This record gives sequence, C-alpha cells and structure tokens, in this order.
Amino acid sequence: MLNLTPPLIGARTIIRVLKERGQVFTASANIVERFGLFTIIVLAESILSTVTAISRVKDKQPAVWMAFILALLIAFLLWNLYFDMTSEQQTKKGYSYMQWITLLHFPLLASLDVVGACIKVVLADIETGLPNGFQWMFCIALSIILLMIVGITNVMEEEEEDRAYIKPVARLLVVTAVCMFLIPLFGKSLSTLKFFTVIAVVLCMPVFIGVRSWAQYKFFNQD
Repeated sequence: MLNLTPPLIGARTIIRVLKERGQVFTASANIVERFGLFTIIVLAESILSTVTAISRVKDKQPAVWMAFILALLIAFLLWNLYFDMTSEQQTKKGYSYMQWITLLHFPLLASLDVVGACIKVVLADIETGLPNGFQWMFCIALSIILLMIVGITNVMEEEEEDRAYIKPVARLLVVTAVCMFLIPLFGKSLSTLKFFTVIAVVLCMPVFIGVRSWAQYKFFNQD
C-alpha cells in the first residue's frame, strides 16, 4: 500500500504539472526492462523449484524425467510469451499507462509464484497422483498469466515488426487462457505426465503462431 498509494494519489498533480510544461509522461523502455528483470527472477524461481522437486523423488523412472522436462518446457514457454510480447518497448504516452503496467504485473508475478509452487509439490509427490485441486490452481494461475500478458501488450507502443508477432498472439492467448480453465473440467483422471503434456502443447500453439507470423512479415512481406 505504501508503495502504490503515492503514484495513485499524486496522479492528477503529476499530469497537471507535465501539462503546464508541455510534456506528456511516457514510461521508457528502461522502466519496462526493470519489470522484465524482476519477472525473469520469479521465472528462475519456478525452474529452481522444479529442480528441487525432482531431487526429492526417490524412484526416478522415465515418466518422472519426462514430467521434469515438460515442467521446464512450460516455464520456458511462459518466458518466451512474456518477453516476446513486452520486451524492448515503451508504454503508450500517458501517466495512466505507467500505472496499468505496474498493476498488471502484480497478479502476473503472483501467478508465476503459484505455478512454481504447484510444480514443486506435484513433482515431489508424483508417485501419489495429481489432485484435481492442484490442476485448478495451476490452470487458473496460467490463465491469469496469459491474460495479464495480453493486458500489458495493450499499454505498449508497438512498432510494425512487433505488431506482426503481438497482434495474432494476443488474440490466441485469450483463447488459450479459456482452454486452460477447461482442462481441469475434462482432465480429472489425467496423470501428472499427461497433464503437463496437455499444458505444454496448448502453450506451444501461440508461440508457434507468433513465430510463423513474424517470419512471414520479416521474410515474405518485404517490398
């Protein structure tokens, strides 16, 4: 509260003073980069949780290693989506966009923590099966991450090349977030390995579509 209150209370004053000076507030790419640095730290914690969890499994059968690899793949897919959609960009002009990018990162980072914690618990207890409650926690957290990424892209000032990737992926991420909600409904009997496989496949789709759209713009739409 102490961190967030001053920018909110002082918003009108900041906007008025900048207007008097003939200026418009814009969050630079450096500020956006700081959010990215903190996000990658949280993602690294998820990877560390995965490694810690696998070290606690006594009987490391092939299925356990496959689940471990899929858990790492999920973390890297989230990393790919976040940074390809948000990195090296400025926010749109206006103080409110700076506030939005700050507020949207709170649920995003909290959800990344939940994903890391769920992976750690599920892998550590992989021999006992996958409780449906963990499926819900995991999928809801993933849905929030995807929707927050879409929200962040809406406050970014995109260049034409960035838009070639971001525009199709943003639409698909909304659909992907809805699919995440449906997985626990229809996947109650899924094993940990099958559950991680479904999650990884669903997350691969927006990454594949985005790379294909960018490649088409970069190499096939040149005048």
